[in-house]
Amino acid sequence: MGEMEMLDEVFKLIRKVSLQLDAHQKCTLVSLGLSANQSKIICEIDRNFHLTHTRLAKITNISKGTLSGALNVMEQKGLIERCKCKHDKRKTYINLTREGWMVRAALLSGSPARNSFMTADMTELEKKLLYILLKKLNSQLGVTI
Repeated sequence: MGEMEMLDEVFKLIRKVSLQLDAHQKCTLVSLGLSANQSKIICEIDRNFHLTHTRLAKITNISKGTLSGALNVMEQKGLIERCKCKHDKRKTYINLTREGWMVRAALLSGSPARNSFMTADMTELEKKLLYILLKKLNSQLGVTI
């Protein structure tokens, strides 16, 4: 197999894995009853405490109108709460509730299942190529797998 054919195979494999990851992520969101925006919001609240509506819109790149709708739905589901700032009553912070933290944990716990799902319909050759490619990428980044 020539170098160009090998590259074509690698790109096809990367595309296949990417599509499988996208499908898995969509299944996870559907099973949790979340939209992609709601998932993004939960992840950002987890990373950044004391987020205001304006800051959250900027970080997530979701328009303020769309964000307001998503936050209203999430508040009705009990995933978030809005808390007034003690020092500045004009500011309202958005925090995850206990239920919101549980959903965040469920989003994160999809990793082990994702690996088996991702490789389920791959041939042995594709799995080996993927492993070799990932190993090369990791060695260039200085990470051990």
